[in-house]
Amino acid sequence: MGGKEEIDRLLYISLPEDFHRSIGDFSIDPSIMLPVEVPPGMGKVVDFADLSWEMIISAMLKILAWNPEHSHADYFRSFILALQPDIVSTMTEAAIVKAKRLDFDLAEELFLALSRLDPQEEKTPLNLALLYEQQLDLYVDQGRISLAEDAAIRAINTYEKAIVSFPQSPGVHFNAGYFFLKLRKLGRAKMLLSDFLSLAEDNDPRIPKVEKALDELESNEQLDRLFHEAFEAIKEKHEKEGIEKIKSFLSVRPEVWSGWFLLGWALRRSGDYTAGKKALYRALELEEKEVDIYNELAICLMELGEYDQCRVVLEKARAIEPKNVKIISNIAILELKKDNYEEAQRCFREILKIDPQDPLALYYAKDIE
Repeated sequence: MGGKEEIDRLLYISLPEDFHRSIGDFSIDPSIMLPVEVPPGMGKVVDFADLSWEMIISAMLKILAWNPEHSHADYFRSFILALQPDIVSTMTEAAIVKAKRLDFDLAEELFLALSRLDPQEEKTPLNLALLYEQQLDLYVDQGRISLAEDAAIRAINTYEKAIVSFPQSPGVHFNAGYFFLKLRKLGRAKMLLSDFLSLAEDNDPRIPKVEKALDELESNEQLDRLFHEAFEAIKEKHEKEGIEKIKSFLSVRPEVWSGWFLLGWALRRSGDYTAGKKALYRALELEEKEVDIYNELAICLMELGEYDQCRVVLEKARAIEPKNVKIISNIAILELKKDNYEEAQRCFREILKIDPQDPLALYYAKDIE
């Protein structure tokens, strides 16, 4: 990225004391040293006669981009706009092209400089934020997580600054809202999209899309509450209430494996092992790596006397987590039910190697002996 190293490469020159020139209402001040971006190979000593205005403007833009608190930033801004009054539109087009070509460093520098050249142009911070979003998506696809996180932070900061700078802008709130929605920062997204609706003109074509997104957010919040209430009810041994709530959840979100797991858990605790088995098999269809599903399913199968299938399920779970004490304990209990005391004893001893203080293993190992 650009920054201090960009500024450090610049040279500064003094104008002749008698150098006076006005460009419209702007007057060049010869007492202010001018920064110069020197092409490679030109050397560090530059004669004024060898300079071009482009070299000076390029250096000033770098300062505005990376050091906006420079003592002469306002002067440089006026200098640039006086020499090139159309520079904002020209630079914006160039920055967008650079972003499309994945030249992120130069595009960022151009957008940063633009944001200081024309602080009242709200499209500039939006373009800068979109650049960071583009970086974020690319780095995620490439698996470069650290860079992706940095890009996300820069995008967040840019949007937040834009919201402060343009509090009445529907466009800023729209773009920022959808970015936070992409990051799953749902509370912030909901706030920004709601603000968009209050700021947008009645004929804004984006309104239906935002209204739909907000309806979905509200629905998701209600479903999250319903899931949590179901879990708490089951945990507190109010299985009937929990079953009703989780069934309501699944009627809307049948693709959520944890909902089926919760239903199977509640049914098993209420003694309906057949229905519990069915729900847990559905959970496994959606998520085959979650050991807790296998464990609950094994308990249902054990209670139904389906010992062979129970052993198959438990072995699949053990293949995923070989040292899971709950799984090995249930294998041991299954062997006890089948009167295989030697195999049960072996399992309990295996557990004690993993956890010497496991109370179930201590109890049964002693009992079998």
